[in-house]
Amino acid sequence: MKKKALREQIIANLTALSPDVRHFQADELYQDLFASHAWNTSHTVAVTMSTETELDTQPIIEAAQQADKRVLVPRTFPGRQMEFVPLTDAVRLETSEYGIEEPVNGNATVKSAIDLIVVPGLGFTPAGDRLGFGGGYYDRYLADYSGQTVSLALDAQLFDTPQWSVKEHDIRVQQVITVH
Repeated sequence: MKKKALREQIIANLTALSPDVRHFQADELYQDLFASHAWNTSHTVAVTMSTETELDTQPIIEAAQQADKRVLVPRTFPGRQMEFVPLTDAVRLETSEYGIEEPVNGNATVKSAIDLIVVPGLGFTPAGDRLGFGGGYYDRYLADYSGQTVSLALDAQLFDTPQWSVKEHDIRVQQVITVH
């Protein structure tokens, strides 16, 4: 299946999830994330500001803040590039052209200072293959990132094997947390 059609199918499946099922699955994913080695050994966590379709990242942000972890959120710029900025009270967020809240001020954090990136996506395999949203921002960023990566996959996002073409430049996530 073509990536565009598969993305549309996954988005439709996510949109069709009942609020109860979504909430139940999300709670299980959060608990498993917060119990993971990657989470418990990290001091600086990078996480996207989620959209309505995606798994809500606000509980992850709040848990990180409560655990005194430094929280970073992405800011994109031309050339499909991205950087992570600390999410502080001084940071102002605005909605980007992609409908995602991004910081418009604040200084980027160097990659080597980021312990864990919670990588978003639409489709995942247990082996770490990831179908993103099509911009390539995370693949570019992760190409020379040496910290830990984890993704959280609702049932509607999980595939035994990739149903999309995996290219050489597609970067696998180290751990995919799934509903069990």
